[in-house]
Order: sequence, then structure tokens, then C-alpha cells
Amino acid sequence: MALENKSEAASTPVTSNPANALARSIEVTGLRVLENVQHTFQVRYIIVNHSDTLVSNLSLRIAVRSASASNSAKPLFTVSALVTGLAPYESREVIADIEDQASREIPEWDHLKPEVQVVNQ
Repeated sequence: MALENKSEAASTPVTSNPANALARSIEVTGLRVLENVQHTFQVRYIIVNHSDTLVSNLSLRIAVRSASASNSAKPLFTVSALVTGLAPYESREVIADIEDQASREIPEWDHLKPEVQVVNQ
């Protein structure tokens, strides 16, 4: 019943191969970017399981863009997450280090747009 991070406001449903039945049921929302005392950045977000199915061993790749940027623009940063033990209709807060930050200028939370892809299940 753990969620592991492997180093990445509007909410967005997961975009993925239509063959993945869970893709439409997973949402990433509530993004907050924080700078810690070492002057590195972390992102906090919530993963929501909107399905009636237990989510286990689901790898996600989350690209975060400015809401005002085009979809072809380079993401501000990306992170990956391994979702395990996320019960039906459950949500969980996640904290991840941002390692590939493209810019020191990150918009406020209400101007961040997560794009989520299911990597494997």
C-alpha cells in the first residue's frame, strides 16, 4: 500500500493508449511546487483513482507545462511515479523531487497543467 516516486492548477485525466482501461480513471491534480532549504524544488500532487478497481504497479510519467504554453512547448519539468495499492475511489498525496527543471521560473499552482501518461501496467 505504498506509492513510490522516481523523480515530476488544473487537474487532468491520464492520456494513454486506449487499450489501458485504467487510463481514463487516473487523475493528477492539486500541484504545488515548493523550494526547500537546499534550494532544490519539489512538487506535491494528488493521484486520484476514479475507478472501482484496485490500482497496483501502474507506472506514470507526468509532464508539467505552463497552462498558457502550447502543447508542443517543452515541459517545465517531468516526474515519474509508481502507483501501488491505490484502492477504488481513493486518492493519495505524492511528493517528488524535481531533477530536470527547465526553468527557474515556475508559474503559480493555478497556471500548471499536468499531462499524464501511463508508461506500463
